[in-house]
Order: sequence, then C-alpha cells, then structure tokens
Amino acid sequence: MDSRQLRYFIAVYEQRNLSRAADQASVAQSALSHHISNLEAEFATALFERKPRGMEPTAAGERLYEHARIILRAMAAAEREIKEGGGSIAGDISIGMANSGVKAIGVPLMQALTQTLVGSPSDTPTMPQWGLIAMALLLIWVVIRRRARLA
Repeated sequence: MDSRQLRYFIAVYEQRNLSRAADQASVAQSALSHHISNLEAEFATALFERKPRGMEPTAAGERLYEHARIILRAMAAAEREIKEGGGSIAGDISIGMANSGVKAIGVPLMQALTQTLVGSPSDTPTMPQWGLIAMALLLIWVVIRRRARLA
C-alpha cells in the first residue's frame, strides 16, 4: 500500500463511481480499478460492492477511508514540516518526576531545558543549567533501567 493507492481509494470512496474518480485522480479507469483490486487483495477483503450504478463501500472500506485520510494528512504535515524546518529539532517533551523532585529542581530544570532546546538570548546554558540537564538525563536513564528490569 502506498500514498497513491490511498489517494485513489479516497477518490473512489468519495465519488462512489470509478469513472468520476478516475477523472478526479487524472488516471485511466482501468488503472484505478487495478489499484483498488490490489488494495483489496492486500487486505484480503472487499472494500467496495460493485453495483450497476457505482461503487458502495463495505464496512472495511468505511474503516479504511478514515485511516487513509489520517495517513495522508500526516504525510502531508510531515512533508511540510521537513521542508519548512528540516534543520531544527521540533516536538513535545514529557518529563515526569516525583512531587519532591518538582519542588527541588522542577522550575529551574524546565527553564534550563527550555533555554537549551528552544534557545535564549544568552545562547549558551550556564554551568548550573548543564548540571540540571545532566541530572534530568540521569533520572530518565534510571527510570528506563527500572522499567526494563520490571518488564
């Protein structure tokens, strides 16, 4: 399965007709039909019921439609993100710590991480900030090791 097959599947799903879907996708009707058949073979189930006046999605087709839309949106977002900011690191970071740890180092740690990862006017973290970052990484390593032993 590839993004082209998913785009073709979505076109057939939305148009409910191979001819209109082929026009929309700018592809020959026979090629479109072939791609849909390949998807059905890959999933080992029918995605559409062929009717005299078009194509009606099966329950599997309904489920695939929702997934296909999400997948294609995610692929488009990834492409945009990489093209726009390929040289920078982006994403969410989650750090968990005990309440006593938050009271002791939580705020300074978050400030140090934010300045280091996002950037700040001072460009370089201070030595105490690097110490907090090292401590956070050590805590994360300990948690991972404990979870690995419990698994």
